Amino acid sequence: MTTQMWLEGYRFYEKMLAELENKKREALEDSIRITSYPKNTAVQSSRLNSTEERNIKYIDKVQRISVQIEESKKYICDVQNAIATVSNMRHRMLLQLKYIEGETWEEVAEAMGMSEKWVRETLNGRAIKELEHTADKWLPARV
Repeated sequence: MTTQMWLEGYRFYEKMLAELENKKREALEDSIRITSYPKNTAVQSSRLNSTEERNIKYIDKVQRISVQIEESKKYICDVQNAIATVSNMRHRMLLQLKYIEGETWEEVAEAMGMSEKWVRETLNGRAIKELEHTADKWLPARV
């Protein structure tokens, strides 16, 4: 994975994090509804009744989602920390606008008062090189 691909993953993980948090909330609401819904039938006397089995499934689901949430948060945090290590203010601004905020190249260039072609082709390459030299701790292993 290239550094640029890693940076571009930020927006994906940010969206995925929001979706996972919604799924976790829904799973918790469903598990609460199962346990608090009054039933007219007697509780089964077997080892596990159906309500317990469903609760176990929801607990497992919530735990799996929680792991995915933590992985997504770590990815997002790593990208933010890596960009924060860039000392050149213009490079850091470009990385922030393009990869964190999701601006287009045209919007980045306008915000920086430069031509789009210069920002996209030259400044971006320089910013990524600086990032690679200063942020080894957060960058993914190079393949």
